[in-house]
Amino acid sequence: TVLAILMLFMTNVVGVVQKTWVQSNSKVSEFREARMAMDVITRSLSQATLNTYWDTSDTVSYRRQSELQFVCGKVTGLLDRAAAGVYPTHGVFFQAPLGTTVQSVATGTQVNTENMSNLLCSRGYFIQWSDDASFRPKFLNFLRDENNNIVSKVPKHFRYRLMEYSPPAELNQIYALKPIASNSKKWFKDDVAEIEENETAANRGVTRPVAENVIALIISPQVDTRSDSTKDPSWIAPQYEYDSTLIQNPGASAPTAATGIQGTQNALPPILKITMVVIDSAAAEELARNDALRTNLANTVKDLFVDAEKYSAEASKYNTDMLALTTFLTTNKLRHRVFTTSVNMKQARWSL
Repeated sequence: TVLAILMLFMTNVVGVVQKTWVQSNSKVSEFREARMAMDVITRSLSQATLNTYWDTSDTVSYRRQSELQFVCGKVTGLLDRAAAGVYPTHGVFFQAPLGTTVQSVATGTQVNTENMSNLLCSRGYFIQWSDDASFRPKFLNFLRDENNNIVSKVPKHFRYRLMEYSPPAELNQIYALKPIASNSKKWFKDDVAEIEENETAANRGVTRPVAENVIALIISPQVDTRSDSTKDPSWIAPQYEYDSTLIQNPGASAPTAATGIQGTQNALPPILKITMVVIDSAAAEELARNDALRTNLANTVKDLFVDAEKYSAEASKYNTDMLALTTFLTTNKLRHRVFTTSVNMKQARWSL
């Protein structure tokens, strides 16, 4: 009897431990892709550059100059015909020496750039609601039997996805659009919607998914205010919008002689606060099935994250917006996780 009781007790303990381990392992693996995506964004953004230099802009003064551009803000304001429900929250586009090339050996008159790891490349990140028809294995579109007859077609997999815009250096359009101030954002607008359906080593897609089930990407350009605690860290982009071709970003105070007459023109933000909100697979499947729920989510998100002032304050609009989003997800039983990090921009050169 004692042995039976002990065995029953041990069986229950083992069962509880196994269930806990399975649940913990599931949670870790569920959001592993999102953590990897955050690492990718952090690594790429930390290398962003404007290649800033000084030159005469008129007959009396030197000013910062650049042929490159860094821009972030609401995706609906960055891309043409971008609907809020399809492209929620924020996006960022920039240039960095990332060395992405066509990855093919030299043949004929073609130059072999495979080992040029510091070539200047365009890069961008944003969220898109779409299916997986363009980048999933082709055999999933048409399954055939032993007689080569089409027997079924796997349904398209609709999800919110974190997309990466990364054309090879050979296709970088930034220097073809001079001056950049007059051709703002044109270097990525035309290409960003292009998704290669037949990607190969010599024909890579310029826009591809990095992670699934990312429903919100919030990007706040900020400065380090440790030397002046009276200033708001987000004063350079109080509406989350930052464009290196502008002297004054939307909502920001006009520059003065004390702060520099160029304001933030041709300068990178010193710090980027990045937040990603990710849901699990079960929640993503529910959004794909329930159009009304997805519409409600889109309507909830579209008016959030437009005011970045007092970003770190407890009563900041950022915190109240994040609470509104997480409350909606919790109320609708959509399991989620919030990832946050700070990216120090190595090439900011804020002292220039």
